[in-house]
Amino acid sequence: LAKPLIKNILVIGPNADKKHGQGGGSSEVKSAYEITPLQGLKNALGDDVNITVMRARSSVLAPIASDYVNSRHWTGTPAWNISTFSDQARTQLTSESWIVDAKYLSPNKTSTHTSIDDSVGNSIIKSAQEKVTDFITMKADIKPLQTGIHSLKVKALGKFELTVNGQKLLTHEGMNNEVLSHDIELVAGEVYQFVIDYDGSDSFVLGWDAPGNLFSDEANYLAAAKNADAVVYFGGLSHGDDREAIDRDDMKLPNAQDEIITKLLSANPNTIVFMVAGSA
Repeated sequence: LAKPLIKNILVIGPNADKKHGQGGGSSEVKSAYEITPLQGLKNALGDDVNITVMRARSSVLAPIASDYVNSRHWTGTPAWNISTFSDQARTQLTSESWIVDAKYLSPNKTSTHTSIDDSVGNSIIKSAQEKVTDFITMKADIKPLQTGIHSLKVKALGKFELTVNGQKLLTHEGMNNEVLSHDIELVAGEVYQFVIDYDGSDSFVLGWDAPGNLFSDEANYLAAAKNADAVVYFGGLSHGDDREAIDRDDMKLPNAQDEIITKLLSANPNTIVFMVAGSA
């Protein structure tokens, strides 16, 4: 792209204003200073180019953004504590770790049951496999950015309960994948403890619609992309998406980034995509 012809740029993507050199455990870089990709772009282009910054809202239910998560892993990454138990009463803890988002996908563990059928005088060994129920508890401190009504939304396959500051707000049990919602008024700057209890062998996602303009819907960000001379997308992973000892569930980009990038490329062929990938 010829710089003299560029007057308006749309900068979009989850990593545009994030620093990744520090706080990554064994991948941490001891740099004298670090700037975000957005700041680097502003420094390079100067005041002659107008830069519009947006965060795209996915068409699928996305988990509560890390901007609202006040609890931290030791690396400094916003995180939820996740505990796995062997019993529904949650008295026998089997593992404890952390997870970046308010979503869970069961590893689809199976157990094998063997039976012997000798009704006709023969011993026939039959084996069957079935999914094992996971008993999961996730906790995080959530700090709203604006005061107002926050519409909590959940999709869950299994038994799901959400408690906020000790008050049970959302419950679901079943295998229908509909989105349930509950409105709650929260105060900016206050810290609320969110606790999720999940019994199941499939998945759940906890998201919300929060007041403010942290995210732009599809119509708005695509309109901005069409009107821009160029679009720069900073996406990929964070320190919370892949790390030592914990595998990713798949090779897809988090929070439907693939879908958003595809739509941006269709809206404006002058779209540049930068990927942050690989961390410890």
